[in-house]
Amino acid sequence: MHEIPRLNWVAGLLAALLGFAIAALLRPGPAGAQYPTPLGIDVLSPNKPAGTIQGFKGEYVTVAASATQNLVNYTSGDGYVSDLMIAIGSTDANARDASLLNITYNNEGAPTISMRLDRFFGGVYVDTNAGTQMLWNNAFFSVNWDNAQNVGYVARLPIPFHNAVKIDLVNGSSANSFTLWYTGVVHTGVPDTWPYTRRLQAASFYTGSGGCAANAVQTLLDASTVGAPGRLAGVWWLNDSVPNNTTPRPAPMEGNFKIYLDGSAAAAYESSGTEDYFMLPDYGAGAIEYGHQVTGNYSGSGVNNLYNGTFFWQHGATASADAHNTASFYRFHVNDPIVFNTGLKVTWACGDTTESSFTGNPVVWATVWYYTQN
Repeated sequence: MHEIPRLNWVAGLLAALLGFAIAALLRPGPAGAQYPTPLGIDVLSPNKPAGTIQGFKGEYVTVAASATQNLVNYTSGDGYVSDLMIAIGSTDANARDASLLNITYNNEGAPTISMRLDRFFGGVYVDTNAGTQMLWNNAFFSVNWDNAQNVGYVARLPIPFHNAVKIDLVNGSSANSFTLWYTGVVHTGVPDTWPYTRRLQAASFYTGSGGCAANAVQTLLDASTVGAPGRLAGVWWLNDSVPNNTTPRPAPMEGNFKIYLDGSAAAAYESSGTEDYFMLPDYGAGAIEYGHQVTGNYSGSGVNNLYNGTFFWQHGATASADAHNTASFYRFHVNDPIVFNTGLKVTWACGDTTESSFTGNPVVWATVWYYTQN
């Protein structure tokens, strides 16, 4: 008779604790905590703190041959650059494509990133496809071309910085000036204490006009001894099988990607082929079934789901032309993070003749974007 009140008390306590637990699970967390990346709140998190926004812009700016134009210059604390837009008007392809983007952190004497525009933005060939307007875009980069003299580059991959950041553009033409429009959006007052992602780095790769030999391993990035934790952000890769008459055209895509972490001689990751790393098997089959986004013809086509996709454009003029004269893929590791403690290395094999033999030497470009924690 006297145990019943005790049971009621225990049941009430359990109900109260359960209710508290459910409420705690349902109650929103602090700002910026609801939708973290798999690593927690880092600079790639979609709802990271906004801080105070400061914009930099220029319109109809004339940049002389070989001259440097400052785009962003902030020197008063931590933050990140969320958006960078560059538009260039010039009949000189060197001005449009070979101009250098220099990104300098923390008032250091030399830029951490110094790279041609077309390679940093993954836009090689976009403004050289004669007779066709071009457009490609994904979650972090966009490049567009009006088939005349105007090309646009947009980056939304966050650029975090400690103390200061400076972004300059150096005219890649030694003979001609160009007209420039630019916008930079800086979020200030946000501490650069992100896990793994405190400094954006980038590396570009080019085989040269001679291309690569069958089966030869190409090192796209070797930051094996960077000596700090970090995170792979993404990879862009382009293959041109025409200049050196690679036959059959798609055969180099039998080569595998390998990712090495922390100086290990064994790959932590190996793909089953080139296009398979980009999550588009069978050489990206189906991509050319889409007409060009602007003109409707088959000189270019794209498949895009923001974090991985492809952009194909052909040297042939019709859909019946070989779809793999030129093939371009990208992949960003946002929801599938690849992190390292001391270093990162990314390689690609120029085909695999045990699976598909070929003649000729494909010409290949690549860019690897990654972050480090210092």
